[in-house]
Amino acid sequence: MNDTRTTYLQTAAIAVNLLSRRELGDRWTQPSVLTELEVGELAAHLARAVLQVEWFLDMPEPDPPVITAAEYFRPMVDSGDSSAQVNVGIRERARTTAAGGWARLYLDASKVQERLGERLQETPPERRVLAFAGRALLVDEYLKTRLVEMTIHIDDLARSLDVPAPALPEHATAVAIAVLVDTARARHGDQAVLHALARRERDETNALRVL
Repeated sequence: MNDTRTTYLQTAAIAVNLLSRRELGDRWTQPSVLTELEVGELAAHLARAVLQVEWFLDMPEPDPPVITAAEYFRPMVDSGDSSAQVNVGIRERARTTAAGGWARLYLDASKVQERLGERLQETPPERRVLAFAGRALLVDEYLKTRLVEMTIHIDDLARSLDVPAPALPEHATAVAIAVLVDTARARHGDQAVLHALARRERDETNALRVL
């Protein structure tokens, strides 16, 4: 199993462990640190980074040409606007996934995480999955997008529960940062990213704000 898959499984285990906390059940319907998401809905959004991998592996393999993890995130230019279509869709899917309550969400996520430990050992690297707006990614590129989601939302959920954020694998955060920087480069160009990193006074596009 390659580093991406190993790191994904390690990070998924951390996410599922956070979903098991009693504080989550206690605060299920309280506001989270994210606008317009209750704590349970944020937990469901995090859980989908585990659940969706199995869902997409269960679907027929798509035919479209594959894109990279950065290209997956590149069109999400309105992600900071809570009324944007992408965010409305995220909230709707989170509410649907959260509808069964805390125990069901944790049970489903923990079972899927356990099964993925075996499935990802057997999945060939050329396997494509269909994700977001009909675009296909190789499975390891898709896992990189899930690492972005988990590294961000594990911290969001821990803050919403007022518990310490769990330590994440160093490779998980490295992958997430690399994908987000590549997304910024694809969206704004290298010069804009250089300005954002080293000449903030010339950063006219807020180039490093990707999500």
